[in-house]
Amino acid sequence: LIFPTYPIDVEYMSVVSMKKTGAFEGYGSLTKQTVGWIKDYDVIPKNRRDFKLKEFRDIETGLKLLQAGKIDFLIEESDEVEKALAKASLTDAQVHWEDMPEGTDVYVAFSVDNLSRELIEIYNERVYDLMQDGQMEAVYKKWEVALPELLMQIKE
Repeated sequence: LIFPTYPIDVEYMSVVSMKKTGAFEGYGSLTKQTVGWIKDYDVIPKNRRDFKLKEFRDIETGLKLLQAGKIDFLIEESDEVEKALAKASLTDAQVHWEDMPEGTDVYVAFSVDNLSRELIEIYNERVYDLMQDGQMEAVYKKWEVALPELLMQIKE
């Protein structure tokens, strides 16, 4: 896959732990712990991992591992955490739920071919133009979605 210059979204991740484990208070709290996330997420680059990683296919499995004490922390998209905790009837009295310090840019993916390269060029130009005239910012504001940092830099 190939990607354009500009992201389309920012995904914010949350860290969930059981009350008995302790809360996420920055990356140092993950040191020497067992951390779980959806397979292939790669939330934290390998060279920054000083914890044991356990991957799983869905958040429901992750919550079961967390409740069973097989992982200490679960990292997942914030909106998915909210839904999964409600579905599992887990409350603030049972779990800690903290946001990670930064979001992860999300990009539209294209196949590797000449047409995709042309589409990426058009995408990059239009995103730039839409940011310059304020239209892109208006769309993000309307839908109450965070504007990716790289897009905000276009206006500066």
